Amino acid sequence: MENITLKNKKQEGYLKQQLTSGEFVGFMLFVGQKGTGRYKAISDFTASILCDKGNGKPCMMCDSCKLVASESHPDMIRLGGEGTIKIAEIRELQKSLYLKP
Repeated sequence: MENITLKNKKQEGYLKQQLTSGEFVGFMLFVGQKGTGRYKAISDFTASILCDKGNGKPCMMCDSCKLVASESHPDMIRLGGEGTIKIAEIRELQKSLYLKP
């Protein structure tokens, strides 16, 4: 959990609290200026949840951690890589969410 670092300590505490409790919301939206640490925090948080070791810390060696690091984990969806979320991305997301796993 110490791997999650944000400039906004309130948000950082919220993420760490979720890891500690094991209770997660189904969707999170991270917005902010470049350089705030949100992208690294998102990756670390996601790896912490999805890590095969299941101890709240990403091992970065298991298949799940490697998939998160390469942005190809099926349970991690990143939108707005260009800084804005396009309506086409939302439509594709809606379609994929209706599919059964």
